[in-house]
Amino acid sequence: MQLFVFTGEQPQNAWQYQPALLKWNWPDTGTLKVRTATNCDEVELFLNKKSLGRKSISPDLYFSDWTVSFQPGELTAIGYIHGKKVGVSTLVTAGPAANLQISAIPLSITSDIGVYEITVKDKAGQIVIDATNAITVKVEGGAKLIGIDNGDLNYIGSFKTDTRNAYHGRLLVTIQKTSPGNEFRIITTAQGLTTGNLVRK
Repeated sequence: MQLFVFTGEQPQNAWQYQPALLKWNWPDTGTLKVRTATNCDEVELFLNKKSLGRKSISPDLYFSDWTVSFQPGELTAIGYIHGKKVGVSTLVTAGPAANLQISAIPLSITSDIGVYEITVKDKAGQIVIDATNAITVKVEGGAKLIGIDNGDLNYIGSFKTDTRNAYHGRLLVTIQKTSPGNEFRIITTAQGLTTGNLVRK
């Protein structure tokens, strides 16, 4: 089950659907279209622990929409099948960007290539979806940086660079081992943010 919010913006291209984001940081005025995509029978939506209603889910659509007035805090959808709670999806209001986190993405094959996700987090550890900080990636030791991507389909620059702007608070970094068995360190920096470090072998 997934909870997300439509931005209300028009798509940049005719083949794109209306933009939607996994975030709960919005202006304090106006209302938002919130959608739960699920295979559950019913979904109940909560804003800061207050129920906004429970809806049946059409087996032909697999989603349901709500109109919600924004309040900072926590938006939670709980899914039910035959009356039993089976799933939860939550969006939490994030604070200002504070630090960088590096996480290895597991691969199904053994390779000298590794893929790592760089995320921009607030002090509480929530990802800051709106973050677009320019992030520089450096690799020391027995490996080298071979590319950076950020998921922006409209990007037309080079992937062979050591600095890219975060997109929806994320970067994807590809690294190749040059000395098997030796450890290497990934260092990420961005102005005003705590540096991210990860040591791997």
